[in-house]
Amino acid sequence: MSILLFVCLSLSFGVAQSQLKNNGDRCSLNRECSSGCCSITVSSFNVNKRTCKAFAALDEPCSLTPMDGFYDECPCESGLICKPDWTSSPSCKKPNSK
Repeated sequence: MSILLFVCLSLSFGVAQSQLKNNGDRCSLNRECSSGCCSITVSSFNVNKRTCKAFAALDEPCSLTPMDGFYDECPCESGLICKPDWTSSPSCKKPNSK
């Protein structure tokens, strides 16, 4: 009985994982993306669409917090922090940088 329960739980977890969207796929919420980031992309004619994206790398624009389940810009990848810059948008920096 416990083996059957384990198999059922394993299969349901695998199905849930396979339904996550890849980078570039349209999304509505962060939890839909395998990367964990659903971000707004402004396309031609100022039409906003949300797509799954990778976390931001060094010196790329970033967001500190999600709004309504998605990000304006993705947060920084591991080891980087999102620092505000008074002349432009916040960007990912190394923790010890100025």
